[in-house]
Amino acid sequence: SKAVNVFDAIFVVSAAFPYIEELDPHGIILLCMAQYERTKGDYFAGSIFNSLEKVLTAQPNVCRYIHEQLKIDINEATANLHSTALLALAQSFPEEALTLALEDTSSVNVLLRNVALWTLGRMIVSSKVPEVEMPAVTTSIMTALSDPIEQIRQSAIRTATFCLSF
Repeated sequence: SKAVNVFDAIFVVSAAFPYIEELDPHGIILLCMAQYERTKGDYFAGSIFNSLEKVLTAQPNVCRYIHEQLKIDINEATANLHSTALLALAQSFPEEALTLALEDTSSVNVLLRNVALWTLGRMIVSSKVPEVEMPAVTTSIMTALSDPIEQIRQSAIRTATFCLSF
């Protein structure tokens, strides 16, 4: 409803996350879709994802389910969930989260490839990439710099720049 400030609603929902024993992954996807149009372009648009990531670290099965759903049907409204779910999964299962992100960089879905590249960058910056896996991760990002699809090249440039800025 436009009568309610979307950020007030997000604040209340985010505050409730820690008290929910197990988040409903389908409900999380619906929540992201519902808030997207009203928050896109706003500086605080990502606040819900920060809250979600903290709670999802203790719910690896929910992270896995969300990731599987995103592989099937990702869109602009749910794209930020990719990094959120895989970074949360990486808290307990870093190798699995890294493998999933690397696999997604080979997807035929351009949006999934874009967010997978960004997720890899976030994993590097948050020290979730084991040293032994760093060559595969950097190769994936570097290879994307010369991808024939402009969106992929731009994502790779943003990701590399993000990693270098830390």
